[in-house]
Amino acid sequence: MDMTKKTEGNTLDVTMSGQFTFHDNNSIRGLVNDLEQNSYNELVIHFDHVEFIDSAALGMLLLLKDVTDRKGMKCVLSGAQGQVEKMFNLSKFSALFTLR
Repeated sequence: MDMTKKTEGNTLDVTMSGQFTFHDNNSIRGLVNDLEQNSYNELVIHFDHVEFIDSAALGMLLLLKDVTDRKGMKCVLSGAQGQVEKMFNLSKFSALFTLR
């Protein structure tokens, strides 16, 4: 997976592309560190170009949600489609995250 981060005001925009799997653990750890060290109001993760997500990646998103909740931030998952959207629906992520 490729990941780019961009700050706009108090929002951290993260754009992912490719396949989001267990192998992306280090990238997510870096994102967690960024969230821990900086003050944002909102984390928006864009999935428009993610074609596949596995169960380990779903767990990583839950870790990010824990961090954002602890810091009083809103966590938004945006642009999911295909298999990614199906996994979010099966996992009932709409009860935990704001989905756009």
